[in-house]
Amino acid sequence: MNNKIKEYQVGDYHGMALLESNELYVWGYNAEGQLGLGNTVRSLIPIVNPNTESLSISKIFAGYLSASALITTDNKIYVWGYSAYGRLGFPASMNTPKELPTSINNEYNDIVFGDYHTLIGTKEGYIYGIGSNA
Repeated sequence: MNNKIKEYQVGDYHGMALLESNELYVWGYNAEGQLGLGNTVRSLIPIVNPNTESLSISKIFAGYLSASALITTDNKIYVWGYSAYGRLGFPASMNTPKELPTSINNEYNDIVFGDYHTLIGTKEGYIYGIGSNA
Protein backbone atom coordinates (compact mmCIF):
# COMPACT_ATOMS: atom_id res chain seq x y z
CA MET A 1 0.00 0.00 0.00
CA ASN A 2 1.26 3.47 -0.88
CA ASN A 3 1.15 5.91 2.05
CA LYS A 4 2.53 9.01 0.34
CA ILE A 5 0.56 12.23 0.77
CA LYS A 6 -1.27 13.10 -2.45
CA GLU A 7 -2.79 16.37 -1.20
CA TYR A 8 -3.19 18.30 2.04
CA GLN A 9 -5.32 21.22 3.22
CA VAL A 10 -5.52 23.35 6.35
CA GLY A 11 -8.47 25.38 7.60
CA ASP A 12 -8.64 27.74 10.55
CA TYR A 13 -8.78 25.00 13.15
CA HIS A 14 -8.23 21.73 11.34
CA GLY A 15 -6.18 19.92 8.74
CA MET A 16 -6.66 17.10 6.26
CA ALA A 17 -4.29 14.92 4.25
CA LEU A 18 -5.27 12.62 1.40
CA LEU A 19 -2.90 9.70 0.87
CA GLU A 20 -2.30 8.01 -2.47
CA SER A 21 -3.98 4.98 -0.88
CA ASN A 22 -7.22 7.09 -0.80
CA GLU A 23 -7.20 7.31 3.03
CA LEU A 24 -8.27 10.70 4.35
CA TYR A 25 -6.53 11.73 7.56
CA VAL A 26 -8.07 14.53 9.64
CA TRP A 27 -7.01 16.35 12.81
CA GLY A 28 -7.63 19.46 14.87
CA TYR A 29 -10.43 21.25 16.63
CA ASN A 30 -13.78 19.72 15.77
CA ALA A 31 -16.47 21.83 17.48
CA GLU A 32 -18.37 22.22 14.18
CA GLY A 33 -17.86 18.66 12.95
CA GLN A 34 -15.21 19.80 10.46
CA LEU A 35 -13.33 16.50 10.79
CA GLY A 36 -16.32 14.57 9.39
CA LEU A 37 -16.13 11.88 12.05
CA GLY A 38 -19.78 12.02 13.15
CA ASN A 39 -18.97 13.81 16.39
CA THR A 40 -17.48 17.05 17.73
CA VAL A 41 -14.49 15.53 19.54
CA ARG A 42 -11.14 17.11 18.68
CA SER A 43 -8.19 15.04 17.52
CA LEU A 44 -4.68 16.22 18.34
CA ILE A 45 -3.14 13.66 16.00
CA PRO A 46 -4.04 12.73 12.41
CA ILE A 47 -6.59 9.89 12.27
CA VAL A 48 -8.26 8.15 9.34
CA ASN A 49 -11.79 9.35 8.57
CA PRO A 50 -13.72 6.06 8.27
CA ASN A 51 -16.72 7.87 6.75
CA THR A 52 -14.86 8.51 3.50
CA GLU A 53 -13.33 5.05 2.97
CA SER A 54 -15.90 4.02 0.34
CA LEU A 55 -15.38 7.18 -1.72
CA SER A 56 -12.87 7.53 -4.52
CA ILE A 57 -11.49 10.95 -3.61
CA SER A 58 -10.09 13.31 -6.23
CA LYS A 59 -9.64 16.59 -4.25
CA ILE A 60 -10.01 17.77 -0.67
CA PHE A 61 -10.81 21.21 0.76
CA ALA A 62 -10.47 22.64 4.27
CA GLY A 63 -12.11 26.02 4.52
CA TYR A 64 -12.37 29.10 6.61
CA LEU A 65 -14.75 28.90 9.57
CA SER A 66 -14.51 25.14 9.98
CA ALA A 67 -15.91 23.78 6.72
CA SER A 68 -14.60 20.79 4.79
CA ALA A 69 -15.32 19.16 1.47
CA LEU A 70 -14.11 16.60 -0.99
CA ILE A 71 -14.76 15.86 -4.62
CA THR A 72 -14.89 12.28 -5.85
CA THR A 73 -13.48 11.03 -9.12
CA ASP A 74 -17.04 11.06 -10.53
CA ASN A 75 -17.39 14.80 -9.61
CA LYS A 76 -19.66 14.49 -6.58
CA ILE A 77 -19.09 16.98 -3.77
CA TYR A 78 -19.38 15.91 -0.15
CA VAL A 79 -19.44 18.66 2.49
CA TRP A 80 -19.32 18.75 6.29
CA GLY A 81 -18.61 21.14 9.15
CA TYR A 82 -19.90 24.66 9.79
CA SER A 83 -23.16 24.96 7.87
CA ALA A 84 -24.54 28.34 9.02
CA TYR A 85 -26.08 30.70 6.44
CA GLY A 86 -26.62 27.83 4.03
CA ARG A 87 -22.93 27.88 3.10
CA LEU A 88 -22.83 24.09 2.59
CA GLY A 89 -25.87 23.99 0.32
CA PHE A 90 -28.45 23.19 2.97
CA PRO A 91 -31.26 25.54 4.07
CA ALA A 92 -30.05 28.37 6.32
CA SER A 93 -32.53 27.17 8.93
CA MET A 94 -30.36 24.06 9.33
CA ASN A 95 -27.51 25.79 11.20
CA THR A 96 -26.43 22.64 13.00
CA PRO A 97 -22.96 21.31 12.19
CA LYS A 98 -22.79 18.65 9.52
CA GLU A 99 -20.69 16.08 11.37
CA LEU A 100 -20.68 13.53 8.55
CA PRO A 101 -19.72 13.98 4.90
CA THR A 102 -22.98 14.66 3.03
CA SER A 103 -23.32 14.62 -0.74
CA ILE A 104 -24.89 17.60 -2.46
CA ASN A 105 -25.44 15.27 -5.45
CA ASN A 106 -24.38 17.29 -8.44
CA GLU A 107 -21.49 17.17 -10.86
CA TYR A 108 -18.95 19.79 -9.88
CA ASN A 109 -15.22 20.11 -10.21
CA ASP A 110 -14.20 22.82 -7.72
CA ILE A 111 -15.27 24.44 -4.46
CA VAL A 112 -14.02 27.50 -2.57
CA PHE A 113 -15.10 28.45 0.94
CA GLY A 114 -15.55 32.10 1.90
CA ASP A 115 -16.49 33.48 5.31
CA TYR A 116 -20.22 32.77 5.14
CA HIS A 117 -20.62 31.60 1.58
CA THR A 118 -19.27 28.99 -0.82
CA LEU A 119 -18.58 29.07 -4.55
CA ILE A 120 -18.90 25.88 -6.56
CA GLY A 121 -17.60 25.45 -10.10
CA THR A 122 -18.97 23.12 -12.75
CA LYS A 123 -17.01 21.35 -15.44
CA GLU A 124 -18.96 23.45 -17.97
CA GLY A 125 -17.38 26.61 -16.54
CA TYR A 126 -20.29 27.92 -14.46
CA ILE A 127 -19.88 29.13 -10.88
CA TYR A 128 -22.68 28.90 -8.33
CA GLY A 129 -22.76 30.75 -5.03
CA ILE A 130 -24.47 29.46 -1.89
CA GLY A 131 -24.73 30.89 1.60
CA SER A 132 -24.92 34.45 2.88
CA ASN A 133 -25.60 37.17 0.33
CA ALA A 134 -25.00 40.07 2.74
